[in-house]
Amino acid sequence: MKKVVFGIWFPILLLLGCESSTKIDIDQVIEEKVQERLDTYRRVKNESCLEAALLEAGRLADSIILERARFLRDTSMRPYRPFRPGDPVLQELSDSLPLRPLFDSIYFANDTLAIDSLATQDSLEQH
Repeated sequence: MKKVVFGIWFPILLLLGCESSTKIDIDQVIEEKVQERLDTYRRVKNESCLEAALLEAGRLADSIILERARFLRDTSMRPYRPFRPGDPVLQELSDSLPLRPLFDSIYFANDTLAIDSLATQDSLEQH
């Protein structure tokens, strides 16, 4: 009978005495996941803050450079801007000059001006 009792109780004690190697502590897993999410949030927040700070620093640097360039612009050797002259005096023309036509005669050949305005001969006949 001892063998029977030993045969029944030994496997039960053996199973109860050994802890499973796959037993996971739930609290530890939750803590690790929370810490992982916090690290990810901090990293993303730091990156966005760094990007915003770099953009603001670039904007400030550009404005400082432009302001300094405006301040240091040397205008001492440049002459002043001249004043606007007054209205011109209108001259009256004398009526002693007779008017004459600009061209002696004008005729068109193939939609071009046939007579030379400076010469007295026909420009089409020369060619």
